Amino acid sequence: MLKSAGTNQPERLASRAARAEGVLLTHSDVVDAAVMNVEIMESEYARAYLVRRDGVKLDEEGVSKYMAERHAYHKRLDGDAMFVDAIPRNASGKIVGRTPREYGRRKRA
Repeated sequence: MLKSAGTNQPERLASRAARAEGVLLTHSDVVDAAVMNVEIMESEYARAYLVRRDGVKLDEEGVSKYMAERHAYHKRLDGDAMFVDAIPRNASGKIVGRTPREYGRRKRA
């Protein structure tokens, strides 16, 4: 179960992640996006892994502001955003979940 703004959210991560990815992909400076759950201080939060367009200086604050304008308060990204070079996908185009989660572990350590 995801926690958002200090309350438990019954909405399943898969549908929440898909909606957040859809919003993020409408941003002109984002090439690819993946939203996954991460554990922060014994709670789960949604974190975005983003691929920026070349030469663009998009930051976490810009992503948060963009999401705030286009997404409901309780569906925003509480686990922040991380910028990566590429989002790993398998042959069918599905996101390989293990690798982005490793990014999150490295960031916390």
